[in-house]
Amino acid sequence: SATTAFNLLLVTAAQLVMLWAVSSYRSVTMAKRDRDKRQIDGLELALAEIDHRTKNNFQISISLLTMEAQRTDNAALKLALSRAAARLQAVASVYHNLAVSSVGLGQIRLHEYLADICQRLREGLLTPAIQLDLRADPAVVSQELAVRAGLIVNELVTNAAKHAFPDGVGRIEVVLAVQGDRLLLAVGDNGCGLSAMPRGDGLGTRLVHMLAQQMAAEPVVNSNGGTCHEFRIPLAAS
Repeated sequence: SATTAFNLLLVTAAQLVMLWAVSSYRSVTMAKRDRDKRQIDGLELALAEIDHRTKNNFQISISLLTMEAQRTDNAALKLALSRAAARLQAVASVYHNLAVSSVGLGQIRLHEYLADICQRLREGLLTPAIQLDLRADPAVVSQELAVRAGLIVNELVTNAAKHAFPDGVGRIEVVLAVQGDRLLLAVGDNGCGLSAMPRGDGLGTRLVHMLAQQMAAEPVVNSNGGTCHEFRIPLAAS
């Protein structure tokens, strides 16, 4: 009948309109997705270039400091330049770990970052007679906390390597442990102990105290058959 035909025509028209709307929405969505992807690709390329330049700048600065340390005959200046290069390397390592050890923007797997720092110290500072071990629980922290913890480890391991072993033989251990709502960061050695080491009022000591304060850490130093520095860091600070 005419009514049935008219109703069929209305239904068909409604379906055509719906198909057009869906098709249009899909086209607009795909076009927007393509634009967003191009923008994201552009931003990723820009970030990669910035990251590349940042790493290069770090390496240039580290190389210059290392070169000057090798050229000088002044023992005190050589040590100062070498330690400055090591400190800068500890900071530079974060950028590498932000890419390979990250779980999100600005988040670092601290255990992997400390493993990288310890390996660099083994290769660039320690003799085969000084053993450096790391025991670390998995822990994800902010980039800022990672930098501070890494610098503390760098300073204390360097200090132990320079002063704790008069005979040039010994063992250093770095520990990272998750303890409830806190992280325990410890650097210990089996060396001569604090009483036989130089007074700790230099730049390195002041730097360690400042970094601990910034992390709201509770530093404890024990000297019994060696020296152990412990820092209890609130997880809220990470």
